[in-house]
Amino acid sequence: YIISKANMLIMYSYYKDNILYLENDIHLIPEKLYNELDIPEKAKLLIFNDYFNYNKKNVSITFFEDLINLDSYKIKEDLIPLKSEDKKNILNKFILENKDKLENFYLLTEEEKIFFINYFYHQILEKIIKKYPENWMLIHERWKKQPENFSNLYK
Repeated sequence: YIISKANMLIMYSYYKDNILYLENDIHLIPEKLYNELDIPEKAKLLIFNDYFNYNKKNVSITFFEDLINLDSYKIKEDLIPLKSEDKKNILNKFILENKDKLENFYLLTEEEKIFFINYFYHQILEKIIKKYPENWMLIHERWKKQPENFSNLYK
């Protein structure tokens, strides 16, 4: 996508009544999905990406408590919680410094585009798994026990 700007077609399969179905009706159009996000949400995701993928640890991890539950992360220097006004200041400063990038998908760096494409892909994958959870559990290697009268998928 990054080079050709072509839309991506997501294909997946699922079993229903012992029949295998193949679906290909989901299009992943990163620019469109990016434009549907509001500016603060894009900014939070970019800050999140910077923090976890590039190790730019200039923002306290408590900044992300509204974005994602990070209770399992224990970072000593980040134990002091940020006040709500501090979070707003960090977000507003980031938005001002990155205004063009937040308004135009094509101004993102290649790494940032990859981050957003993965973010959108995982949202689609989550919807598919929620729609057909029994199929995910059947083929995922952690679930090696198959239902009776069902062909073994690991042969």
